Amino acid sequence: MLSDMSKWSNRGDIMVDLVVCGVGGQGIVLISRVLARAALLLGLHVTVSEVRGLAQREGSVSSHIRIGDHGSLTIAEGKADAVVSMELVEAARNLRYLREGGVVVSNDYIRYHIPHYLGISKFPEREDLIKMIGKHRAYLVNARKIAESLGNIRVVNSVMLGAVYSTGVLPFSLKEITDAISESVPEKYRDVNISAFKLGMEAVRP
Repeated sequence: MLSDMSKWSNRGDIMVDLVVCGVGGQGIVLISRVLARAALLLGLHVTVSEVRGLAQREGSVSSHIRIGDHGSLTIAEGKADAVVSMELVEAARNLRYLREGGVVVSNDYIRYHIPHYLGISKFPEREDLIKMIGKHRAYLVNARKIAESLGNIRVVNSVMLGAVYSTGVLPFSLKEITDAISESVPEKYRDVNISAFKLGMEAVRP
């Protein structure tokens, strides 16, 4: 499904809030960069607020992306139009930001930390996480499997970007968002990232 551009006919009225979350090393920076670039290419105001330590692995990280004329850098709880998560635990953890009627798009994957394997702490069961997320308009995507089919596990983030685009929450045309991807990744990785994005779109059927 392509984003329904008719509802964005007046670009001056656009205001979209997204929380992108996961753990360090899962490519949240690229998603933020692509969305910000797409907005700037259209002349839209955009802010990206990233949690300190974003590049550190194993820790919870998030990015608040605000497209349009907002007064604050961060999104208040209950106000986000979408929560996009690279894994299930962080999706559940960030549900508090989602507004009523908002959308959750999560990779169907759990990133277990070392304390879990050592028996120091225990992660919630997958079924419990899905039950929590399923109380909202939610889409689960096996982004790792899609990325592996392309021979590059690092494009999970582009798969997730395509998935959230397919929900219609983003105010960009297909050309606008793919142009932003092309300008945000090295040339040798453009084709695989665009392919990952399109497969992510196909994985979500609103």
